[in-house]
Amino acid sequence: MNPKKILISQKESRFIDDTRMSIERPFLGDWNLHVRHVQYKDKGVYTCTINSYPVFVRHINLTVQVPSRIIDSSSTSNVRVREGETVKLVCNATGIPTPQITWYRQSFKHDDVNEKVGNVGEELIIRNISRYCGGTYLCQAYNDVPPAVSLKPEVLLRNKRIGQSVGKETILECIINASPLEDYYWKRGSQKIVRDRDWNYRIEIYPEKPYTVYLRLHIVSLDASDYGRYTCSTKIQRRRQPLLEQRQYEN
Repeated sequence: MNPKKILISQKESRFIDDTRMSIERPFLGDWNLHVRHVQYKDKGVYTCTINSYPVFVRHINLTVQVPSRIIDSSSTSNVRVREGETVKLVCNATGIPTPQITWYRQSFKHDDVNEKVGNVGEELIIRNISRYCGGTYLCQAYNDVPPAVSLKPEVLLRNKRIGQSVGKETILECIINASPLEDYYWKRGSQKIVRDRDWNYRIEIYPEKPYTVYLRLHIVSLDASDYGRYTCSTKIQRRRQPLLEQRQYEN
């Protein structure tokens, strides 16, 4: 029986109208309840009963853990304030167990460095703010159930437009901050550049932290046909729906 006291099965026969559940008997004395694609609603106490004399009953508590998820609609986006004011940044996250939220600030001196700031919690309060407090802040939520998630991924460019002569070597570079880092790549126009497939294009990856990488596109010898728009992209996974942010170069 499930936690709602609904009969799941009798012997090998399943009665409940849920195809995710089945009875499996790898050995003669085993009666295993197999639950596929577990959902949070499956949590609770399951009861296994043997109609012997006396009757034997076994209760098994199923705890379902849920990865962290940041709720963008109730979290802070861009903020503009005057010096001397108090600012409250909010990062609202859900998950089971309750996720721990850590705040970071991007360094002014090094775009690829994130400095831990404030206390652990869903609010970051900055009092008597000055011009030196401006910049990009990142919150990360984690509850020991992978993957960890952060606010939407960032793709930073050192230069948004590059001019170069034919025949010259050219390097396009972007910095990616995302957690978890699922995929990152370059595109020329609408065509994805596959690493090391074309001798003239080399993709170089330099991991800096678990959530930061340098992604460089090295053009060995620039040809007239190489001019155009290049896109640096990254993707993270949230509830099987990819979130994508990209930045573009024009050569």
